[in-house]
Amino acid sequence: MSTYQGDDPEHCRQALQSICDNSVLPDDLVLVLDGPAPEPLIAAIASFSHRLPLRLVHLSENRGLGEALAVGLEHCRYNWVARFDADDICMPDRFERQLAFIAENPHVDAFSSPVEEFRESPGETNRLLKSVPCGSHALAVYARRRNPLNHMAVMFRKDRVLAAGNYQGDACFEDYALWVRLLQQGACLDNMAESTVWVRAGRSMVMRRGGWRYARAEYDVQRKFLTSGFIGFPEFIRNLAVRIPVRLLSVGLRTGIYAICLRRTVR
Repeated sequence: MSTYQGDDPEHCRQALQSICDNSVLPDDLVLVLDGPAPEPLIAAIASFSHRLPLRLVHLSENRGLGEALAVGLEHCRYNWVARFDADDICMPDRFERQLAFIAENPHVDAFSSPVEEFRESPGETNRLLKSVPCGSHALAVYARRRNPLNHMAVMFRKDRVLAAGNYQGDACFEDYALWVRLLQQGACLDNMAESTVWVRAGRSMVMRRGGWRYARAEYDVQRKFLTSGFIGFPEFIRNLAVRIPVRLLSVGLRTGIYAICLRRTVR
């Protein structure tokens, strides 16, 4: 996990509590403090120090998610690593089901699952399901158009990720760029069919995924995929034509596109 001064302490507390409430607890929990953090956030984290195998990694300044995760991964003691965001909520059997998936698919190097997005509470009606493709071939085809893994629900082999260059400075797309590098190196990626994480969504999340800065980051990562040979020029043009306009729409219109075209309702 990585957290920074902009995170809500109560959301972080709920995230850590959901790990405590899991049917299988982690053997190691690395939490990166990405720059100076306010006292309420520090206190929320400290309250779990005797309940979880928590190890804090302090960065003196905010470096962004990619660099924070790269540093954190170097501190992980075990080869299988689960990723989690500091404002989401693990389903109670997340790790139990993911470990079972690993046992059933020993060839897999990285995988995630669908996630269910909520606004106020994971128990609310009309949550939105963000699905991902199952099967390594379908995933590889899908990756040429969209991010094939849900980052907040990912588990991966540390050694394969480090061999692919770890997380890098691909602003806004640190995870997508990493999955592409893994695919290019012949790693096996897949997804579970059922959700494992409730994701805190809403207006703030949609706002973060728009604007000129995000559009430029979108162009940069697609250009990187083109120059590396992962996609061809027609795919490059198609992806930009579909994705850039959405980044520049108003928050309201972008929210509608997400809900209608890229998600489905869970009742």
